[in-house]
Amino acid sequence: MTFNQKGLSRIAKVGVVALILIFLSPAVLANASNGSAPFSIGISPIFSDNFESGNTTKWSRTVGSFYADPTAALAGSNYGGLVVVSNRQTRFVETLTPTGEHRYIANFHLNINNLKMGAKNKFTLLEGIKGTMKVFSLQVRKYNNKYWIRGIARLDGGNNLRTKWTQIASWAMGIKVDWKAGDHKTLHTGFLKLYINNVLKTSRTGLDNDTFTVETAQLGVTDPIKGAYKILGKFFVDNFVSEGTDEVEANCHPSYPTVCIPPPPPDLNCPDIKYTNFKVLPPDPHGFDRDKDGIGCETK
Repeated sequence: MTFNQKGLSRIAKVGVVALILIFLSPAVLANASNGSAPFSIGISPIFSDNFESGNTTKWSRTVGSFYADPTAALAGSNYGGLVVVSNRQTRFVETLTPTGEHRYIANFHLNINNLKMGAKNKFTLLEGIKGTMKVFSLQVRKYNNKYWIRGIARLDGGNNLRTKWTQIASWAMGIKVDWKAGDHKTLHTGFLKLYINNVLKTSRTGLDNDTFTVETAQLGVTDPIKGAYKILGKFFVDNFVSEGTDEVEANCHPSYPTVCIPPPPPDLNCPDIKYTNFKVLPPDPHGFDRDKDGIGCETK
């Protein structure tokens, strides 16, 4: 068995995350067993930080007043991420560990800490980015003296789809966002799902977003705060773990072993796919190999 450089990197990251989980405090492991911790290691762990180093150097960069601090520790840890908010200024940590992920999952603890916000004020807490484009994001707002969170997903046509606002507490809780790109331009199979304490609260499915991947993730206050009133105070994040896959998760039909083409429906034609001159085996449900010579969508 052989591994390419990226595969070896992924294996190393799995080992790092496994060590972090082994050395978590008993309190954190206890919370994980009762469903309050947001860990969900499954697809392929790619990055984690519980801020126990006392700094933010594991992240690619830190912008503004974002610190590792004992007062921000959540779920029995010694340190957490402290975000000091002042009006419309950004402050966040950024990781470049996503490497063109077709699916990206982020788990972390959040304590909004009774942050002072005007009615309907909102800010972006987390975002996944491709180039300069926001692929998905989480927004937080205050309305009717309660805190709310929602997800936003970018579509291929340039529009955004938003989930419903769901209420969050002003104390520590587990947040999980699960974003997936569509498998093919004709298959609207992308989704964005938001979980609170491991319970699915709101989602958008059937997304036409197959051209997007996640290359960068930012956590904190990632864009200027929207609203007429100032937002002041501080909030806490901790135990950040991300997972992903750089492979399209389509149901690839075995008739096309060298490429990934899903079975019908819908029935696809050569102009609908990006592949040419590929191997075709029976039964060829899409009929790409018209002359039965074992080559699909031949070009002269």
